[in-house]
Amino acid sequence: MTRPSTSADASDDDARIDEATGDDATADETSPRPTTAALSRVSRRSFAKATGGLVGLAAVSGLGASQEGTETGGDQSAGIRIGMVSATNGPNFYSDPVQWVEAGSTVTWELVQGAHTATAYAEANDRPQRVPADATGWDSGLLDERGATFERTFEAPGVYDYFCRPHESLGMVGRVVVGTPDLANEPALAEPQDSLPDAAAEMLAALNAVTTATFGRGQGAGQ
Repeated sequence: MTRPSTSADASDDDARIDEATGDDATADETSPRPTTAALSRVSRRSFAKATGGLVGLAAVSGLGASQEGTETGGDQSAGIRIGMVSATNGPNFYSDPVQWVEAGSTVTWELVQGAHTATAYAEANDRPQRVPADATGWDSGLLDERGATFERTFEAPGVYDYFCRPHESLGMVGRVVVGTPDLANEPALAEPQDSLPDAAAEMLAALNAVTTATFGRGQGAGQ
C-alpha cells in the first residue's frame, strides 16, 4: 500500500503534481473528458442491480469488471479496486466514478496509467467539505508508478467525494457511497460549490443525479 503523503512530502508532491498537470496543459482543448451523458450511460449499468434492499454498483470498466466478488450481492471482504487512468490521447478518469460499498469495506485505488491522486473533498485538503462532517479527509499523495496503490477503509455510512489534484480542472472526480446513507444529511449532495472548477462541478452534479435517483432524494439533501 502506498502511504498517504505527510507535510514533509508536501513540497515534493506539489512539484510532481505541477509536472503532471503540465503534461496535460493542452488536454482541456485536445482531449475529451467523460460527459454527463456518458456518465448517465455508466450509471444505468452501475446501479442496475439491487439485493436485500441495498443498491449496489456493478463494475463499469474493464478493470472493475475483472474484480471478483465486488458486484452487487457479492463478498466485498477482499476489497474494492478503483483504477486511476490517463487514457492515451484521451481523458483522465477513475474506472468507477461511483462505487457502492458496505460499511467496513476497504477501497484500493490503483494507478493504471499517468500520475494521479485520490484526495477527499474536505476542508483539511483546502476544498469544500463533501464528505460526512465527522469523517477524516484523506490524500493519497501523487501516485506516479504504475501499479502503485492507496487504500482506505470506510467504516461509517455516508457519501464521500474525492478528486485528483492534477486533473480536478478536467473533471476527474469520484464518489464512494457507503451503506444506505440519509441523503438529506450528506454534504456531498449539496450543489457543487462555486469555488470548484467548472468541469469538476459538472461531474459532481451528475454524480448527485445518479445517487439521488438510486437512493431516493430525501428532503433538503445536502442542506
